[in-house]
Amino acid sequence: MEALDIAAEVTHEDCRLALQNIELLRNATLEGSGLDDETIARLRDPPHGPSNELNDPDTLMSIELFLATINASEKTYERAVKSFVRRCPHVKPLSFYKVKRAIERITGVVGLKHDMCVNSCIGFTGARATLDACPKCGQARYCPIAAKAGKVVSRQQFTTMPLGPQAQTIYQTPDGAESMRYLFDAASQILRDLPPGHPLKVYSDLPSGAKLLELIHTGVITENDIVVMFSINGAQLYKCKDSDCWMSLWIVASLGPDKRYKK
Repeated sequence: MEALDIAAEVTHEDCRLALQNIELLRNATLEGSGLDDETIARLRDPPHGPSNELNDPDTLMSIELFLATINASEKTYERAVKSFVRRCPHVKPLSFYKVKRAIERITGVVGLKHDMCVNSCIGFTGARATLDACPKCGQARYCPIAAKAGKVVSRQQFTTMPLGPQAQTIYQTPDGAESMRYLFDAASQILRDLPPGHPLKVYSDLPSGAKLLELIHTGVITENDIVVMFSINGAQLYKCKDSDCWMSLWIVASLGPDKRYKK
């Protein structure tokens, strides 16, 4: 029975919502992900090597200028570009939009914006994507002032960075591709060295996990698969003020511990 069929019979709202989201995940497509056509095309036909865009002096200068003004506004970047061009007319800096696109292609870090409740109760995604108000606090999704002018403007949004383009970028260099073999190779070595029916005597890193070893032994995880971990936690941002913030991140478990984390 499909999750949606079961959801129709479930009375607890949270359980029904979870089943609806499970079914949406099962039927998810790249076209419905919110990614633009260029990013989807790269996912399906990945580059066969690292990007050469940084070899272009104008592109490199534009990226350095963008990073130097990253905490400023778009206008600050554009004004800096105009000032630079007046002094060096032969230089052709990228526009704000184009430099962001170049960084996305080079790093694989692509941001997707989603509507959210102004009180941080929910995100208007998945089974709640069509709601016009928060089911928790009743706050409107869209700005009522803009609505009077016939415009649909979200009151608040949050950003996610999809994993696929970032993981793909790691494979664009020989060193990166070799690094992504760590988990499978280490687990395979344990399976070769471990006598049948004997417990593992030394536990070190993720490859020592019994469930992971089982999945690799049975072929569920192959050498071509990327293994990731998902971590999420809530935090209060201010010491003397009520606030609610949820942060999540992907940990690429296929990489060794020396490359998996950055201090």
